[in-house]
Amino acid sequence: MHILQLYNNVLRIYLNICFKYCFPLYDIKPRSKLIKREPWYTSGLLTSAKKRATLFCKKLSKPTEYNIKTYKTYNNMYNTLIYYKNIRIENKFNIKKTWSILKQATGKLNDKSSYPNNFIINNLSITDKQEAAEGFITISLSITFQIQINVFHHACLIQ
Repeated sequence: MHILQLYNNVLRIYLNICFKYCFPLYDIKPRSKLIKREPWYTSGLLTSAKKRATLFCKKLSKPTEYNIKTYKTYNNMYNTLIYYKNIRIENKFNIKKTWSILKQATGKLNDKSSYPNNFIINNLSITDKQEAAEGFITISLSITFQIQINVFHHACLIQ
């Protein structure tokens, strides 16, 4: 019986080696271009997801305060991107809602208090809205006039 066990051990080792030689294991990674994904999931989001996964592995392998903070910050940014991307897709036919989402994302809500109370035109401080509008019209007309003069002068030089 002892010889039979030895024979089985030798056979098992030999078959194991032959099997590994004939059928080696390879780690096959699919190319990212061939992966089926949602049409809105851009290559930039794919790159961000890979970086997030790398930071997550770094956070788990070496849980220093810096690695944890870096991962949390990047993860929050990535989740925000995905959130706004999904909302934009849901409301792609509703232009009004799309603009409100963009304003919310950029932090530019309809806050009228951010407009200046006075304008300085020709070294004069103007607080009246009517005077400010007239001042802007005067400036834009003078700019237009200067452009016309420059174009006319340039056209004369060409001829």
